[in-house]
Amino acid sequence: MFGINLFYTFVSMNEILDEDIAKKVPDYIVTKTETLFSPPGVFAGYIFTALGAIAAVLGSFAGILPLALGIFLSFTHYGVKLDTANKKLKQYFSCFFIRTGKWEDVYLYPFICIMRTSKSYTAYGQTSIGTDFKDTTFDIFLLDNTHRNKIKVEVCTSEKEALSTAKALANKLGVEYTVYNPP
Repeated sequence: MFGINLFYTFVSMNEILDEDIAKKVPDYIVTKTETLFSPPGVFAGYIFTALGAIAAVLGSFAGILPLALGIFLSFTHYGVKLDTANKKLKQYFSCFFIRTGKWEDVYLYPFICIMRTSKSYTAYGQTSIGTDFKDTTFDIFLLDNTHRNKIKVEVCTSEKEALSTAKALANKLGVEYTVYNPP
């Protein structure tokens, strides 16, 4: 939860409605929500980073290009910063460890919800036989009044984790937990 596991135990639904749970939510949360490239691209970036680092350590300037390409492939991502104390959020894009984005008020997004997301990737080997990888996550979104604009604020691996995180964030941010229902 919240990028790093900040809640060490899960709580029951009755406890989530308490203000004490909202106090456990930190005042400043930084969450990586999506990578720019698919998992095979990120893995290739790790390989380029390792090879470029080895070549650079051995004194070859040719290692700088694969090192830079590997860092770009592996560590470029989208994310959200939440300032729960001041009720502000910032959607950011991170490239070469530099985050860019603008701050917005949370009051523009008065609702929070959970949505199940399924992604699949296919990797092909030398024999042209594909292997499918499927990933199901439970994403937490802040929604505007019409439910048309949404901002992903957290990615969870289980529905229970997503529900407890969404309820705690709703209490901390002063927004209403709802079911996604665009007009």
